Amino acid sequence: MGKIIGWLLGLIARIPPRLFEKTLEATLRVLSDKPKQKVDAILLFGRAEGDDEPALFDFVAELANGGTGTTVLVNGAQGQQQGSEIPFSSWPGGASFKERLQKRGVKDIRFFPKENPTIKEGRACNTAEEAESMLDYVTNRMNCKSVILVAWPHQLLRCMGSMVNALNKKKDDGVYINIYCACPSNCNWIKEVKGSQGMNPMERKLHINLEYSRIHKYVGKGVASIDEILAYMNKRDWINE
Repeated sequence: MGKIIGWLLGLIARIPPRLFEKTLEATLRVLSDKPKQKVDAILLFGRAEGDDEPALFDFVAELANGGTGTTVLVNGAQGQQQGSEIPFSSWPGGASFKERLQKRGVKDIRFFPKENPTIKEGRACNTAEEAESMLDYVTNRMNCKSVILVAWPHQLLRCMGSMVNALNKKKDDGVYINIYCACPSNCNWIKEVKGSQGMNPMERKLHINLEYSRIHKYVGKGVASIDEILAYMNKRDWINE
């Protein structure tokens, strides 16, 4: 958390004060968002090869085996050109994720299908596509009322933004679900990892800048605005108080 807050403090001179304050609030809230009650499903977003360390799967297994939720949902797409430097190809695949979770004692692991028409064959989904497909699956096939999404700390806010954006698209249909966030506490910030779509290999701490840049860059294009994220979390917390 310290790495992220340190970077956010550096934003003060570069963005409007109100946007900085709201981004800081949203960041702190998603980093301390694990619900007390059990949820219907745990959503594990896909990670690029090298960014899928054991600590991530250890944490998901801890949630699943510890009573937070027993069903884990992962991207059902299989690995495409693992180890390739070609954009959109660095994804170990759903089978790989399932095997690693099973070794940690997780029994109920489900694949969400690639039904979103924007997802092309032969490559992994991006976060916005995953969020829409996950939301369709948990609301239409599982009838979930609550879920918790899992990612590394610096990725949580954008993942939450993608889920809120997907939910907002369905608000006219009366779709609502409680979405929470959680992340491992033992994140290796100096390890070199690949970023979005398997690109930009560098120390994880350097990806913080890119992650937060994408949040603001893709508002309305797959990611909800900071105000929309906070409005959703406020509504969720009021409903469940």
